[in-house]
Amino acid sequence: MDRAKYETEICQRLEGADLIPFRPVSTHDWQPAVAKCHDNVDTWVRMNPNHRVVRGWVTNGNYIVFIGLTAHSIVRGPDGVMFDITPLYDETGRGEVVRQGMRFVEHLGSDEEFFAFEKEERSILCPVAADNALGL
Repeated sequence: MDRAKYETEICQRLEGADLIPFRPVSTHDWQPAVAKCHDNVDTWVRMNPNHRVVRGWVTNGNYIVFIGLTAHSIVRGPDGVMFDITPLYDETGRGEVVRQGMRFVEHLGSDEEFFAFEKEERSILCPVAADNALGL
């Protein structure tokens, strides 16, 4: 799939995208780092093999006529529930937090395809329909 078709498909699924809760996680010698989502999730899943990596795109801004998304990785627990373990800042001790406005669109292909698209351009701009600004 070429980049233009890929972005169109991601933008079409944005309206139905879920708000993903933040869950603070850590071990006695490791905690997720700010802005290192791919590394954080890969490390967590290696330590918790009943969890799965989920690659995709998370909203990061409303530019009036576009909604910006950036590449992001989250976790799918053994119960199928998705959650984000990468802090935006020091969010420790806050329990499960839904970050208002941060919607996540799952990448439906391989990791290789995801990282190729991310390497080409780390962001996606989705046009905002006049009747739907997603409340961002």
